[in-house]
Order: sequence, then structure tokens, then C-alpha cells
Amino acid sequence: MHFRESDIVQGLEKWPRLRRRPSRVASIAVLEGEIFFELSPVGKPTVQDTYRVRLEIPIEPGAKFPLAQEVGGRIPQGLDSHNPEGRLCLGSPLRLLTLLGQAPSLNTFIEQCVVPFLYAHTLREQGYDYPFSELAHGTA
Repeated sequence: MHFRESDIVQGLEKWPRLRRRPSRVASIAVLEGEIFFELSPVGKPTVQDTYRVRLEIPIEPGAKFPLAQEVGGRIPQGLDSHNPEGRLCLGSPLRLLTLLGQAPSLNTFIEQCVVPFLYAHTLREQGYDYPFSELAHGTA
């Protein structure tokens, strides 16, 4: 799975608070900045929020998935917060493949994977349970 350079450009146009950052690896585009969102899933509370994130997006063919980190210090690291080793757990590989498909889009990745995770975390900060289903983590 990989993204095209045009996906990065379109993503930066739609998410103007993100900026491209230097990468140590030529096959990875690094984007960092703020994601502001408003989400109103059916039957769930409306949330408006902003998070500081770092996204590592593969831009050359390979089996890598994009990675997302919250870098503003709001989401503690650990399995309970679905943030092991500082990387947001955005779903199973099968779910990510299903959402992103053969021609992935950065906007789809942010809208369908990153924003729902951030939405769920905001609700947890407000005392709610996770609003979407969860998979088991760890050795189990």
C-alpha cells in the first residue's frame, strides 16, 4: 500500500493546519500539525476538537500502513488508550485495507481512520465509553 504525491498535495489542501516535515526515509512523507474536526455520528454526541498530530505516509510501493501519532500530549501511551508506543491504533490491518483500498487517499485515511479515533478519545476525556467497537489488544 502506498499513497501518491498528488494525495499528499490534496490532503494538505483539505487539512491546511498540516505541514510537510523532513523525513529521514525517502519512502515516507511526514505531515505534522493540527487536525480540526467536527463529527456527529448517528445516535452519538457531536464533537468539535483539535489535536496535534504527526502522520507518516508511505509514498513508495510496499506493505506499510500509514502511521499516526498524537503529539500534543493529550493521549497517554498505553493499551488502555489505544496508543501503544505513541502510535494510534486505528484498527485492524483488514479494516484499514477495506477502508483505504487499492488506491488509498490521504483524505480518506484522515477522515475514516484518524478523525474517528480522535473523536472517540475526546468522548473518553468527557467520561464516555468508546463509542465504536474495539478489538482486543496485547498477547490475547
